[in-house]
Amino acid sequence: MVNDIKLTQESIDVWLFSYSQSNTLTVSIDDLNARMESVMGGYDSIIILGHSLGGIVAQESVYLADKQNMNFVDSVTDLVIMGAPNNGIESLKEFEAFFGTMIEARTLFRIFNIESNSILDLENHLGTPRVDHVEYNVVAGTETFVFEIGPATIRTDELIGLSGNNDGLLSTKDARTIGGEEITAKCENYWELDLTHTELDESFKARQLVGNIITRRLGIENTDLGGVRYIKVFIPSCETGDQVAISAVPFTGKLSAEEACLQSVRAPSCSDGIMNREERSIDCGGSCGLCKTDYIFIFILILAIIFFLYVSGREVAHLIAEHYGNDCSKIDHLEKELKHIEDEIGKI
Repeated sequence: MVNDIKLTQESIDVWLFSYSQSNTLTVSIDDLNARMESVMGGYDSIIILGHSLGGIVAQESVYLADKQNMNFVDSVTDLVIMGAPNNGIESLKEFEAFFGTMIEARTLFRIFNIESNSILDLENHLGTPRVDHVEYNVVAGTETFVFEIGPATIRTDELIGLSGNNDGLLSTKDARTIGGEEITAKCENYWELDLTHTELDESFKARQLVGNIITRRLGIENTDLGGVRYIKVFIPSCETGDQVAISAVPFTGKLSAEEACLQSVRAPSCSDGIMNREERSIDCGGSCGLCKTDYIFIFILILAIIFFLYVSGREVAHLIAEHYGNDCSKIDHLEKELKHIEDEIGKI
């Protein structure tokens, strides 16, 4: 996401906070709040993003800052919480007992070290109350972890007894329960992605969604943030100075329901392919400029005005000619004036 913001050159400042799970949650939260209070004074809008345990730290940070009347909290508009263990971590102990020595599981235990002070604190975690003025956005995964052990296939959700949709470590219900209440407005403040717990932190799809949430909440229009896709190109052999050309064509197919949900969170713009705001048609009308039908209407209106002026001018000239009878000099003068008017209409 940091690279996306750099690439699109958006006027967004990104601050990263790292913490050690060896610290207690209280130490990490106090450290985060002290740093936020010292550097966030000049910001009007602050969005805090937290994945997994970081989602708990983010929620506790804002809640305690609000209770302590810290200055920065008034500027916090949104929290984006991805796969946070809001209802505890009891099931993870069974997971560690079975998979703790497996190479495939080491990535998971970078996120959850069962013996760390932070995780031990979560055993007594009963959820964090919400802060009234903050908008809570939740992203949950729905793909479990699958491990191959010889001829056997093990699913983590079956091993630790997760029912319903889950990301392999947490159920979607746990992930979307904030302050004791579930967030369920899909495509508005709750999204489910077909990703595992760890993929929520690293996949393009999750990054795209977060970018879209940020642009909508900050009111940023006509941006590529949230749509940057990185590709890897294998080149069998190359030398310094070689050039590589990559071509592509615009996607014109129909979006899947999930893709449409991801796109719907983007801030309305004049290039989103959707008729929204005050637009009269897709991406035109109102502040987005004239539509093609507008140009046709204007062209027809101009022709009608020209025709009206022409017919009216001829009729006036005829009536004047009848009034003056055979006064040829005056008629010649009027005909010249009429010709002048027609020439001016022609220029229009």
